[in-house]
Amino acid sequence: MKILCDIDGCVADFVGTLESKLGCDAVSPSAWDLDERYPGKKKEIFDICSNPKTYYNLSPLNNAIWGVSRLLKMGNAVTFYTSRPTDLYVTEKWLDHYFRQFFPLYGIKREEKVEFAHKYSPELDIS
Repeated sequence: MKILCDIDGCVADFVGTLESKLGCDAVSPSAWDLDERYPGKKKEIFDICSNPKTYYNLSPLNNAIWGVSRLLKMGNAVTFYTSRPTDLYVTEKWLDHYFRQFFPLYGIKREEKVEFAHKYSPELDIS
């Protein structure tokens, strides 16, 4: 099976790290826009999101390593995608650190993620 998987919020705990660094919980947890989710924290969010170390130091979400490993053992092909504002090298290193193998990885503008997933035509999209 051809599987497409987003990184942050699917295998990496971006929100937990962001909230820890901001020192607060989301005001609007369902909002996609971080400025809307955490009002009044625009500069802090920018500083955190533009720092490559933020992404390299993310913890994996509970059972993410196990889940992806299980999908692979079942013979599935997993491809990752992300809209992180940093160089993909950091994300490649993160994937290698936790999964110990190479995965195809695409960097996509946030506003183009839905279109990319549609064109990629996975049998399963984890996002």
